[in-house]
Amino acid sequence: MDKLGFGERAREPDRTPPHLRLGLALIEADRPEEARLALQGASAVALRGHGPTSDPLYHWALACSSWLVGRWDEALIEVEQGLAAAESRAMTVHGAPMAGVGIMVAVHRDDLAGGWRLLERVQQRFAARSVSDLWFRGAEALLVEAEGRPQVALDLLADAWDQARPFTHASADRVFGPALVRLALRSPDCELARSVADEVAIRAQELAGAGPRGAALRCLGMFDEDAALLEEAVATLRPAGRPFEFAGACEQASAWLARAGARQRSQSLFAHALTAYRSLGAARDIERMLAGRARWGEAIPLAHHRRAERQPAVAARTRLQPSAW
Repeated sequence: MDKLGFGERAREPDRTPPHLRLGLALIEADRPEEARLALQGASAVALRGHGPTSDPLYHWALACSSWLVGRWDEALIEVEQGLAAAESRAMTVHGAPMAGVGIMVAVHRDDLAGGWRLLERVQQRFAARSVSDLWFRGAEALLVEAEGRPQVALDLLADAWDQARPFTHASADRVFGPALVRLALRSPDCELARSVADEVAIRAQELAGAGPRGAALRCLGMFDEDAALLEEAVATLRPAGRPFEFAGACEQASAWLARAGARQRSQSLFAHALTAYRSLGAARDIERMLAGRARWGEAIPLAHHRRAERQPAVAARTRLQPSAW
């Protein structure tokens, strides 16, 4: 269970149904569709009254898997049901991760007011150790960035990332790792960007799968200013059924290719990103892209660091060669 950041529960008897435990493990293993099947069994067990912790965790797992595979409307349903279940049972640990998924959907659908309402609801009703969760604080950082405060967002996300390190957050890595590298380079905090890129690359080697590998290639591609790595991230994520991660990789690769003068490839990836964002209803991302390539390029920071400073990330890239998988 520590893999999802619920380390506090280690002192409590583990009453998690086996199907739910399997579903959570499959999410971390980058197999969300299989997780969904396992969670269907967990639902039936939870409805029969198996333990006081089962139901909110079930909703969290479905919200997370639905986010990853692009079923955002389903994720929002699970978020609301899970929060209601946690509140009714006074289960203060499990609210924040679910709310984090809902806040991220709100940010990308340009519903910032809805995101703030959800954030305040959790802060008022759940324990402090719950609101320290990476999913919740990472979502808060993206909400703050959307309001035009990138440095505050960087500080929030970097702190949340550091606090999460005692546990293994494979699913959170691929959501927040690229965002943290992007914010750090924009700051610019090259040392932080390098550290995160290396860490995500190492984690991807340990947890083979399209999601972790795609996140690592995106992080390294941004840090190394390497369009080839970003194109490889696109190729990795294209068949994986991760529309939001795929869209982000396409957007980033397209921006770098445009700067390199590879206009045709850039335009193709731009179109793929726009299609994926539209399938998710990601109005904020669509607006950013349609605002024009000059403004769109702000999402990918210009070079703020010397080539010598990039060597650790370049070294980490060797761990992602096909022969290593």
